[in-house]
Amino acid sequence: VFGKIDENNLCPNIEGCVKAEAVIKKELPIKFMYAVETNDVELVATKIRKVVRDKARVVVSSPVSVEILPIGVDKGITLMKVIQDEGLKPDDVAIFGDSGNDTNMVGEFPVSMAMGNCRQSTCDAALFKIGNNDTDAIARVIERLVLLENCRIN
Repeated sequence: VFGKIDENNLCPNIEGCVKAEAVIKKELPIKFMYAVETNDVELVATKIRKVVRDKARVVVSSPVSVEILPIGVDKGITLMKVIQDEGLKPDDVAIFGDSGNDTNMVGEFPVSMAMGNCRQSTCDAALFKIGNNDTDAIARVIERLVLLENCRIN
């Protein structure tokens, strides 16, 4: 959405927009994402929060994007359910994240890494900070944690 963010050009009834999107795509949307022209994404997010209030969660995911998510939907909750369904514990997995939509997920897992170019909230929530996401930093961490002979778990 480009231009002024207000109730006239932002979906004023989030439930109505979700239902309309579901009719078009034949499934419920998981999130709405707004691309903004300005680098003042926090101001845009604040305006959107005022419109959606407690009906959705607004997350700044990058310097030019804002996501609107249903309450209770986030990567951490979903990943926790998946690993529990597989009989794993949170400390059996390593989590990597960089953007605002990764902050909760990174904060919920004991072995979490933020990419070097992460949003501050995600960096603060992570146990470690590694190289940028345009490098092989994740591959190097996996190699050190999983593939090295002296690190294997019996």
